[in-house]
Amino acid sequence: MGYTGGPKRARETAPMTSRVRDPRPVVTREDAARFVRDLKRQFAGEPERYDEVFKILCAFKDSRLDLEETVERVKILLGSQPELLNAFNQFVPWSYIRAHGAAGGSSQ
Repeated sequence: MGYTGGPKRARETAPMTSRVRDPRPVVTREDAARFVRDLKRQFAGEPERYDEVFKILCAFKDSRLDLEETVERVKILLGSQPELLNAFNQFVPWSYIRAHGAAGGSSQ
């Protein structure tokens, strides 16, 4: 019968950042709910600050803010709360953290 395949094609290579697997556990809805509860608890005395963080996250979800702007704004609002920044980092894509660093300064 013989060879019936076509010519060999060179494999497309993905950029290095996309080939590095995210070592973090998969984020669940429960993780997101816990983050929102922690935000509410932490900013119970500052409802306007909680509202601002929530508005930023909603604007990102609705594509009104890009990832970089979202991270920068959240970093400013949560700057005095390292545990909340750490929790926020679990929602930031690994490729962004590898390229720019984590919002709280640690790269997890």
